[in-house]
Parts: sequence; structure tokens; C-alpha cells
Amino acid sequence: MIIGVEGIDGAGKGTQIELLARALKAEVKRFPDRDGVYGQLFVNILKKKVNFEMSGESMFPMFLMDMLKDMGAFEKCKSHKEKHLIVDRYVHTTLAYQGAQGFDYEKGKKIIEGFGMVKPDVVIIIDITPEEGMKRLRGGQELFEKAYFLKKVRENYTRIFKDRFFAGQMHWIDGAHTPEAVHESIMGKIKG
Repeated sequence: MIIGVEGIDGAGKGTQIELLARALKAEVKRFPDRDGVYGQLFVNILKKKVNFEMSGESMFPMFLMDMLKDMGAFEKCKSHKEKHLIVDRYVHTTLAYQGAQGFDYEKGKKIIEGFGMVKPDVVIIIDITPEEGMKRLRGGQELFEKAYFLKKVRENYTRIFKDRFFAGQMHWIDGAHTPEAVHESIMGKIKG
């Protein structure tokens, strides 16, 4: 089973993925893959170490290419009841974040579907306000960690959820609760 975990920066994805991986004895794939082929470029862009701005139009296919290299591992876990793969950010992130940069949402959906990406069995979107996300981040360290930008990203996640785009099941989880309560909600959705 492939489980995607999504949400704005500061939503608590890292904590929830760690708890979920332990509970399900699951492998975790993270995107962008900071150790992969595109990893160093992504790190430099996100950490603002390069002197050029990349548009959503430029970044969208780069992030998808980073994911495409792992489709074999995804195929092995797809719809498998006992084997779990947790994905820390997937195509939904690319659509939400590059959409917030101005990349056309509908065009992005068509590209994702046309690339032959593996659809997750379950996608969990952990929701918090941009203000709460910024508090948890203790200020913006990376390119996209700004409250006004995260507001746009959150709006895109809302749209993705309403469309139930690219997922067998999709669940919206309130991330404002304790990590334990959020984990319990997520486990209830996955096992329910």
C-alpha cells in the first residue's frame, strides 16, 4: 500500500511519517530526494544558495523527474496489503507548491496523469494554518517558508482535496492537535 503524506511546511509531516513508519513497519521515500540525481540542485534552490529564481513552470517538471526514478519501488507496493511505502511529499506537493508560484493547476493535473506516475492508495493531507506552520518552523529558512506563500499552497491543497485528485482515498486531517492525537486520526483513516 502506498500512503502519501502531504501538507504545508510546518504541518508536522515529519513527525507523523516517523510515527506511521514505526507503526506500519514501512519504508519511507522523501521528495525531493535530496540525495538523488536532482537532490543537490533542489537543496541549493530551497536553501536559497543560488542566485536565480526558478518559476513554477521550470520547477514542476524537475520535481516530477525526481519522482519518476522511483516508480519501480512504487509498483511493488501498489495495492499490496502487507507491504507499505510512505511517501513524504509526492505529486500533490508539486501541484500545490508550483501552483502557488503561478503554474496552472489544470495543466499540472494533466501533466501528472500523462507522465504515468503511480497513484497512491491513500493520501493524507495534514492541515494547519500558515501562521501555525511559521511558528513551528520558527521563521522561514527555505524558499517557500513564508506565510503569504503557504496560504496559497494551503488553498491548492484544499482544491486537490475537493477534487480528490490522484489518490485511491484522500483524507483531510486537522494537524493542530497533539502529535499523538493526529497520529491516532491518521491510523483510523488508514485502517478504517
